Amino acid sequence: MKNIISLLIIFFCVANSTFSQIEFGIIAGPNYSIAQFIDKNSSFSSNNTEKQNFLLGIHAGVLLSSKFNDRFSMEANILYNQKGYRFRDMYSEASGKVLLHNINLPIVMGYQISKKMTIQLGPEIGYLVFPKIKILLINQDFPNFYDRNFSLAGLTGINYAFTDHLELGLRYIHGVTQMNQKKITILTDDNGTALGTVNIKVKSRVLQLSMRYRI
Repeated sequence: MKNIISLLIIFFCVANSTFSQIEFGIIAGPNYSIAQFIDKNSSFSSNNTEKQNFLLGIHAGVLLSSKFNDRFSMEANILYNQKGYRFRDMYSEASGKVLLHNINLPIVMGYQISKKMTIQLGPEIGYLVFPKIKILLINQDFPNFYDRNFSLAGLTGINYAFTDHLELGLRYIHGVTQMNQKKITILTDDNGTALGTVNIKVKSRVLQLSMRYRI
């Protein structure tokens, strides 16, 4: 968390010394997120054992931006983000959701393609504040599986300006680093005893819709 705050402070200092005008604002809206499961050793897919659905979450925070010139700009956000997915196991019929509470710092370059529209591209650094896994039939929390605190993602997006202050933004965020460190148990007997595990990477995929207000 201290690393994210340090990066934001560095961005403020660089922007203040480089750019002539700095704009502040607030940003909020819904997230539609899901996870991709990748086995490091085989072609295993979570679709073989469970059905995933998108999870609806929220994001909110502040933005700082400044322009190089009439076309190019740079922007940083510090956001509270809810990410995860819903699932239903095809064998046990257990269902539940994974909800990850994150603090994220996207730092993006912007290019104004028209008077109203700007496209963005850049990295997003994340810090996992608290993970929550809820399986409904078992009624028990499993907070320790998603235990990797820091994450890195790439994002691309587009903003549409209604006025000089109010914008609508759409972003796709593609997780690069995995969200977990532990192995997943996917084989159990009739009593629920683990028979085997696989080493699977879990990465996030997020579609983000934002209302943006520049102060």
